[in-house]
Amino acid sequence: MYEYNCELVRVIDGDTIVLDIDAGFSITVRKHVRVLGIDTPEMRGPERTAGLEATMKVTRWLTGRQLTVFTEKADSFGRYLGDIFGNGESLTDWLLGMGYDPY
Repeated sequence: MYEYNCELVRVIDGDTIVLDIDAGFSITVRKHVRVLGIDTPEMRGPERTAGLEATMKVTRWLTGRQLTVFTEKADSFGRYLGDIFGNGESLTDWLLGMGYDPY
């Protein structure tokens, strides 16, 4: 795993976010990051209401925090897998505590 400071760009859904990642040497890259170890409801179909709720909860949790991401390899959709921390707390652990499913 690699550790980077980052800034929130937007939350796509409860388990996918867009981050501006500080790669060092004044280089910032914008990447889609899949939250490692979590599966939240989808934003389409019968899970839509629960998906919107998960998205809002994650947005509130991330907003205003000092963010760090520990990344792993990219998935089949080109998103990096990452464990996101806000002020030293794990988003994955928080989502598990909220009752969301691990994958």
